Amino acid sequence: MILHRSRAHGVRPALVLLVALAALACESLLAEPGEIRVLPAKVYPAQVYRLRIEGRGPPDSSGWKWQASAGELLGDGRTRVLWESPAAPGKVRIGVTAPGGRERATDDGTFVEVEVHSPSRDGMALVPAGTFVMGDSWTDTENPYFIPTFQNMTDKPAHRVYLDSYWIDRYRVTNRQYVSYLEAARAQGLVRATESAVIGWHDNVPGDAEIPFYYFEVPESREAQGLPEILRRITWDGTRFGVREGHEDHAVMDVTWAGARAYALFYGRRLPSEAEWEKASRGTDARRFPWGNEAPTAYHAHVNAEKGRELVPVGSFSPTGDSAYGVADLFGGFEWVNDWFGEFYYHNNYSLLPLENPRGPEWGRDRPVRGVSVYQTRASDEYQNPLSFRYQWIFEFGHGHLFAHSDTGFRTALSAPERGARELKADGLKLPEKESRTIPRPRLPERYDY
Repeated sequence: MILHRSRAHGVRPALVLLVALAALACESLLAEPGEIRVLPAKVYPAQVYRLRIEGRGPPDSSGWKWQASAGELLGDGRTRVLWESPAAPGKVRIGVTAPGGRERATDDGTFVEVEVHSPSRDGMALVPAGTFVMGDSWTDTENPYFIPTFQNMTDKPAHRVYLDSYWIDRYRVTNRQYVSYLEAARAQGLVRATESAVIGWHDNVPGDAEIPFYYFEVPESREAQGLPEILRRITWDGTRFGVREGHEDHAVMDVTWAGARAYALFYGRRLPSEAEWEKASRGTDARRFPWGNEAPTAYHAHVNAEKGRELVPVGSFSPTGDSAYGVADLFGGFEWVNDWFGEFYYHNNYSLLPLENPRGPEWGRDRPVRGVSVYQTRASDEYQNPLSFRYQWIFEFGHGHLFAHSDTGFRTALSAPERGARELKADGLKLPEKESRTIPRPRLPERYDY
């Protein structure tokens, strides 16, 4: 074909036709965005998930129109958005229309039907709704030998807290369970392994922000800084994760706070709040230890441990060391909880009326751990730390919840569907005078001695 210039328009008609056909082809390409992928793949109520378009269309183009029949879209216009699933199980239809495409997101294959599942409660104990005493009601702050510090005043004053009913794991998450999660998450592209750590997506970030979930080793450059030891019980051989023989049922350690929370969210659960962890540990009678007020022995918990001493499988001290709700292994070792750490949180929120479902400060530098280290426990020590004791790794090592520790594990929690017996809350609000005398507000120093 011989092309000649049109005198009227100054362009080649054949070239115009080719451009038009190319434009139609591009529009068709953009109007078929391909598949919608939900990550993680299994959806549970009231969690945030990533929605991602896989297939045609440039990954960073804007103008995409998302739709969801239930839940809440936390973004629009991009090929990657966040979506909060509905609070109840059921089916949800999610669709997307490409930039410049026709409004046909539900009839041309650019949609997906998502099943919202009920999370499993296997291995969990129910903690009924009600009020309990939270914080240290044992330490005599007026004792002249008591020296208030930044750390030992954070669990004072004791105060009353109302919690709705919830479920909590009877045992800490084991190495076997965590490896099962890592394999499933890796298959979905949610985590990847390096020589030193497992790296995963940061929660609630629509892009590709990644942070460490689990550490295989402490980098030599940081080991000299006095960072804590790790156990190295989980392995990576380049193709799959594994557990060193004999440690399958031991509590997983070396997990960062983000790695613990990612595990919980993957199964539709969450980390317990500080208040939930403490109530599951101390019950409603303000006991000092899960089993009561008597000092721990070798039959109650993993105590009097020496450096290098092997840990034991979860549940080894049940039922002797269990709490009133049947929750095991709450004494001897630390556990991640969900709140931000706030050293003045108890002091600033003190009230004669119970706090209702406290979730900690709105922000902070670090996440706290709860429990007592197996290396710091002496059964004959009258100043033994009670289960109200709150700790943060910034205080000791100068690092926060993005690192791991050989003495820190975790367990998960789950809100109960119903709020529980509201009459218990009403009873808690009465706060009898006798009971108020049992939890006096201690004198707080004007400054802390670091």
